[in-house]
Amino acid sequence: MRRILSIEVERNGFVVEVFSQKTEEKNSKGNGSYNDPYKRYVFQETDREQMTEFIEKALSNYKMEASENDVFDKAFEEFSKEEDDGDEETE
Repeated sequence: MRRILSIEVERNGFVVEVFSQKTEEKNSKGNGSYNDPYKRYVFQETDREQMTEFIEKALSNYKMEASENDVFDKAFEEFSKEEDDGDEETE
């Protein structure tokens, strides 16, 4: 599991930290110096709409890795089976 986005409340606004897959890929190749894959962006409290749009874009640009999808799908499938089994007991 990986944290891809976080929001911190500051005195006059928010700090949004976003994980960059491109930077992570460059780091994994081992060419050049290491760069932190987490980038921080500051938004004033009055810029909530702009911050929301930024977050939506960051989430839509994130490409789930196959293993992350597989783990989620498997967990959801198991949870759904448990829910189905639980419904049968109450009928």
